[in-house]
Amino acid sequence: LILSLEETKLKSMTIENALTESKRLQESLDKQRNVFQPFAEKGSVLFFMLDDLKVINNMYQFSLAMFQRLFNSALETDSPSVSVTSRLAMLSSKLLHSVYGYINRSLFKHDRLVFGMHMARFIQPDMFPEIEWDFFLGRGLSDSLEKAEIPKWVESRELSLQYTLLTSALPKMAQT
Repeated sequence: LILSLEETKLKSMTIENALTESKRLQESLDKQRNVFQPFAEKGSVLFFMLDDLKVINNMYQFSLAMFQRLFNSALETDSPSVSVTSRLAMLSSKLLHSVYGYINRSLFKHDRLVFGMHMARFIQPDMFPEIEWDFFLGRGLSDSLEKAEIPKWVESRELSLQYTLLTSALPKMAQT
């Protein structure tokens, strides 16, 4: 009985050591995996940007499998850099170029500029205030019109309305 208890105690200590080592290893793996979190988030943003393209034209529907191929091809690129941050920057750039090139080839020519603006807005959303984006899309600005002083060079009534829309949406641009 005593030998059995001592054997059980040894096994329990071995298991406890293995669990401690497993926990340490799990923390190390989590730390290494979390380094790639910004790249995964950028990939997520790009995928949802692609999913949103169907608003432009119903034909622009891209599958998750297609995006995963682009994402994996970006991950497989060799990186001469030693630094993790430079590798992440290179991976993000490669993914961005791959997505842009692939999607741009599959769009109608007249939608390529809209796609470029759409992509820029998704990548840098803080650079596009909502009212400016609505102005570029031509929607819902009549509610938020501010009375602007119409310059003398704006001749017709139609142009004065357009000028008022422009100054409401882009006040900084109208000041220059």
